[in-house]
Amino acid sequence: MHQVVGDLAQFMVANALSAQDIRDQAANPEMALNLPTSVVEFLQGQLGQPTGGFPEPFRCQVLEKAGLQRLDARPGAEMPPLDFEIISSSAISQPHMESSVKTALRFGKIKMLFLLRYILRQGLTLVTYTRYTN
Repeated sequence: MHQVVGDLAQFMVANALSAQDIRDQAANPEMALNLPTSVVEFLQGQLGQPTGGFPEPFRCQVLEKAGLQRLDARPGAEMPPLDFEIISSSAISQPHMESSVKTALRFGKIKMLFLLRYILRQGLTLVTYTRYTN
């Protein structure tokens, strides 16, 4: 949730927009509204349902412009159960991999973007030697 608030605040400051400016852009069918992905996903319901609901008609206007449907159920409620054994067995059997597998499952897209940016900047690092390396 904090990420969504921060992303929206940065978007508003960077584009010198007020809350009313964003509402006006959302209401005008001829104006584009390029909100950060985290904000659109929040309004879609991918982070759950906030107490008191979403601000309407703003939510519907944003989702219509993005071509998305709203989610009224818990995100992932209709997904099949995840078999951790299969996923863990496909990972390299290292002690630190269990937490990496769980992190990748929860934050897959974010982690992949981070790793891609890291590899582009630093190159592929297979082993990082430290004073604690055996």
